Amino acid sequence: FSNEHDHISKENILGLQLQKFEKELDKAIISGSQSIKFIHGIGNGTLRMKIHKVLSQSDHIRYFEDSDKEKFGFGSTTVYL
Repeated sequence: FSNEHDHISKENILGLQLQKFEKELDKAIISGSQSIKFIHGIGNGTLRMKIHKVLSQSDHIRYFEDSDKEKFGFGSTTVYL
């Protein structure tokens, strides 16, 4: 049984995930949403850390926080725009 993503490096997967995150964040900002939730999973924390870094450097973000800890642990972040 072969997975179609077996040939993609972890760095490339992380890059694709960050591109998707930034695209969805931009859409939320442009549409005037008040908040958006990203479920990034727990894993080793790399994606969460990168997402939080981008959020902390954005002028469009009022604040962000880990969310739904009882359901997702630290695998979900809510962003308030």
